[in-house]
Amino acid sequence: MFSRTYYKQYRLNGLRIYCILFFFIFFTSLGCHSKETMEGQIQQDDITLVKVAFWGSPDEIEIITDCIKDWETSHPYIKVRFEHTPYGGYVSKILTRIAGNAAPDNI
Repeated sequence: MFSRTYYKQYRLNGLRIYCILFFFIFFTSLGCHSKETMEGQIQQDDITLVKVAFWGSPDEIEIITDCIKDWETSHPYIKVRFEHTPYGGYVSKILTRIAGNAAPDNI
């Protein structure tokens, strides 16, 4: 059988691949145009906020947070708000937010 460390490393590698694919597909759908002014500065009202809801372990949170930071540096006109909820309350919190018209952009 596989050891625990092998399984954990295998899971983290799979999560990294999932994270990269997820953000590539999701954020390329937002468009690749630049919202820069004549001086090359981005206006505050040109920044788009994207809310992403997620549940996972502390290791997964760290990986996703690092991916978001890297992506935001190359796309300064889009701000990602990462909203983590523990798995135990995730479904009820998401359903409550949907009912209150405050659902995240990506679940």
